[in-house]
Amino acid sequence: RRKNNSQIMKSVEETLNFLYTNNLDIVLGVENSPSEEQLFTMPEEIKEIRGFFPHAGLWLDTGHANINPLSGLNRLVEECYDLVVGMHVHNNDGKEDLHAPIDRGVIDFKTFFKPFVRRIVKGKIPIVLELYSYRSNPSDEDVKNSLNQLREIIF
Repeated sequence: RRKNNSQIMKSVEETLNFLYTNNLDIVLGVENSPSEEQLFTMPEEIKEIRGFFPHAGLWLDTGHANINPLSGLNRLVEECYDLVVGMHVHNNDGKEDLHAPIDRGVIDFKTFFKPFVRRIVKGKIPIVLELYSYRSNPSDEDVKNSLNQLREIIF
């Protein structure tokens, strides 16, 4: 059974208070969940973080959104685009969180990145290429190719 987001929002508020009290200029990103049983999955839940933006926002995990039927990657981008403060970028088959290279899966990254390019180039959205050897077994060449493909798409 799903719970509400109140604990996540309380944690965000406490963390931001700590950052402010200690004069730390850090933006807090809360990552969307891959499973429909977990919190912070649906756009309606994610939009609750709006009150903390721009000090906190959505850390968009492309693979998590792609396998979660409650969010879906396209829906999450459409409804929460303006809340994105960072990204974990990886691909999958739409069923399992594989953390695969960007050319090994069903996500069309050329289309996905279009609304974000300006903010990425300005340094407003950091990107982490998140490939896991124990899930997708990427080679060094796969990592290099993914980085080069990201450069071509974004820049």
